Order: sequence, then C-alpha cells, then structure tokens
Amino acid sequence: MLRKYSNFFTNGLEVFLTENDSSWSSEIDSRKNQILNYSRKNKLIMPRQVHGDKVLLVSELFDDLECDAIIYKSSLDLVGAINVADCVPICMYDYISGYIALVHSGWRGTLKKIVVQTLNEMLRLGSSRKSIKVLIGPSIRGCCYEVESFFASKFHSTSVTKKTNKFYVDITSNILCDLQRELIPRDNIFIDESCTFEDSKLHSYRRDLHNSGRMSLVAYMGANG
Repeated sequence: MLRKYSNFFTNGLEVFLTENDSSWSSEIDSRKNQILNYSRKNKLIMPRQVHGDKVLLVSELFDDLECDAIIYKSSLDLVGAINVADCVPICMYDYISGYIALVHSGWRGTLKKIVVQTLNEMLRLGSSRKSIKVLIGPSIRGCCYEVESFFASKFHSTSVTKKTNKFYVDITSNILCDLQRELIPRDNIFIDESCTFEDSKLHSYRRDLHNSGRMSLVAYMGANG
C-alpha cells in the first residue's frame, strides 16, 4: 500500500510513503526497482543515510550518495527517495522555483537542525518561504518515544512530556518549532500525525528492532506536472 500526499502539493508533484505491506518489498534494492516502475522514471536518487546533517544538491544520477537530505529540480527526470523506520521523513517543495527536498531527520539530525539547513539551502537557491510547502511524515511520536532526562533536555521544552517520572520526546513537534522560528507559514506545513510505533501499517525500529523493515518517502514530478 501507499500513503499518498500529492493533494497537499501543487503543480503535479507526486509524493507517497510506502507502508508495511507485502506489496512493497522490505528490501531496499527490490524497492528501488518498484519505485522506478511505479513512477515511470529512469533515474532514482536514494542516498545512503548516515544520521548526519549533510545536504546535497543533486542535478544528475550518482551511485553512492552519502547524506541525509537531497535537493533536486522537479524539471529533471529524477525520482528521489529516503528511507525511515521511526525517524521523521520530510518533503519540502517550492512550487515557484521547482526545487524538491527530501530529508531524513532522526534525533541526531533534528538536534543538528538538518531541516533548517535544508531550508536555508533552498532559500539560497532562490526559493521563498511563502511558496515552500512542507510535509512532515509519520514517525515515532511523543506518546511512545521514551528517553532519559538528560537526553530530553536537548530538545525544545514544548517537545518534551513528563509522565510518572518518565520523559518522552516528540521530534516532529521539535521540527515544527524550528520551521515556525524560520517563519514558514503554518498553513504551508502538513503533519501526518500517525505514530510509527503504534500503527502496524508502518515500520518501526523501536517496536520491531532488527526485524523492522524500512519505508520510503518518494517525490517526483508526475506526467501532468
């Protein structure tokens, strides 16, 4: 199954998340071929993610990209994808400049403000805060992401909840706070409120450990774009 977000965007951008379903392979190499077949594209950008804060502008196909955020033009014959299982998948799209960004933001990337760095790179390339729309996909939420108190103290206080002497962090809320501080209009941000730990349709590393698969957030310009 696919969780589609295309209606949130404009100009024919296709955005979807693969779910925990037998119709989409849990093996990355097999899923690459499925994404290409589904999108009818010839070139796929799927970087090797390292839980860092590196943002790469991509204009052609590379075999071994190592980063956690990619930016590419919607006019190129490319489909982009990032892989997640509890971390936050993000798609940013400026319908005026045509730049697409895909971001993998786990707790490390969130603390390093990879989303803000990606936004700043899009602005440097000529995008505008008013025309950038941001999808924040499903991730492990504050209801289930239990952490130690010293770890919780690293995040915005509004992203931390304390219940019966246990601390919980909501990374999505932290990212939203960062985006709003960067003056992205709230109406330009859509959040999938699903928790990967709670929703069996979604892969969760914390829930399933080494048995967990990965979901791919995919974005490309459709044939009618």
